[in-house]
Amino acid sequence: MSKKVIIYDNSCAFSALFKHYFSNKIEVQSSKDKSFILINSIEYDACFFMINNINDFVFFEEILSKIKVIFVMTPVQFFKYKIMSMEIKNAIFLEFNNDIKRDIMKTITFNLKLKNLI
Repeated sequence: MSKKVIIYDNSCAFSALFKHYFSNKIEVQSSKDKSFILINSIEYDACFFMINNINDFVFFEEILSKIKVIFVMTPVQFFKYKIMSMEIKNAIFLEFNNDIKRDIMKTITFNLKLKNLI
């Protein structure tokens, strides 16, 4: 596995799901530690970033320039609109219209292939 991704998810639910489906195809590490991600961001090909609250959003803005490709998700409508209004070249917003795991994994797989990560 030559590609590496880091997942920032302070709820840990998404990172557990991602590891279950993709750890055999790509090297996956997850962390809630902001300083770890900032220090080690250069080592990763991509980041999956779950925004659950304002602190996550502020950290997202801080880390944007440090990661090559960032996949961002949020269940909070306010943050969704904020992200969609930003002009971000290295970020891909993943929108999940429903909670069906199969559909979520299809969306993620498509985007990982699009960026040549799997």
